[in-house]
Amino acid sequence: MLFEVHNEVNFYNCSARRMREILNTILVRDLISHEVRLDFNRILPVPDTKSSAEVWNSCSNARGLKIFPKAITFITDDGIPAPVIDALAAMFPDVDITYNWSELFTSGFCGAYKYHNGVLSYEEKYQFLRTRISVPAKLNYEGNIYDLCFAPENTGLDRNDMTALAIHTLNSALKNTTYTGRLKAHELASAYEEAVNSVQLMPDLGYYSPNPRAYSVPRRNR
Repeated sequence: MLFEVHNEVNFYNCSARRMREILNTILVRDLISHEVRLDFNRILPVPDTKSSAEVWNSCSNARGLKIFPKAITFITDDGIPAPVIDALAAMFPDVDITYNWSELFTSGFCGAYKYHNGVLSYEEKYQFLRTRISVPAKLNYEGNIYDLCFAPENTGLDRNDMTALAIHTLNSALKNTTYTGRLKAHELASAYEEAVNSVQLMPDLGYYSPNPRAYSVPRRNR
C-alpha cells in the first residue's frame, strides 16, 4: 500500500511578481480538464533510463496541489521528494525556501528543510507523539478522553516535559471541542490539574494531527 506524504513549500524574500514567475515555471495546465498541476519534470526531469523513484525519491508526480500567496502544498506517494526541492531552490537562489513534509499514518515522522542562496542550510526531523488526557465531561469527548498526535518540537516543547505536553493537549481539546460555552475559572484550573495528572504517551501513532505543517516519512535519499 502506498503511503501519502504531505508537502508544503514556502517562499520568502519573494515579491508577488517573482512568485508568479516561479509558478509559471513549475506548473502546467491540462489542456482538457484545465487543471493546474505541479509537474516535477519542470524542475527535475526524469531521464528515460531511470524511474521517478530514483530521481525524485517519490514514485509519483505531485497531486492535490493547493496554491497560496507565498506557498504551495501537495501530496506525493512513497517518498519525500527532497531532490526536487533541492533543484527548485537551485533554480531560484534569490528566494529563500522552507520545505515541510510529513507522513503521519505510516512512519510517524515529519521534517523541515530550509534553503538559502539556493542550497540546503538547515534540516530537522521529528517523530510524532500521541498524548492522552482526561477532560471535563462538558467538552463532549467520548469517555471524557482526548487524544492528540503532534511533534512537540514543532510547537517549541520538550518531548520529555510531561506537564507541558499535558497543558498543550488540553489547550488543543479546549480549542477543538464542540462545547460552545466557557469553563468557569475553577473548572478550568481543575481541568489543567486533571490533565497533568492523567497525561499518557500512547504507542499508536495512527491518529489525526491538527497541524498541517507537520507530516512525515523516512530519511530522504541522497
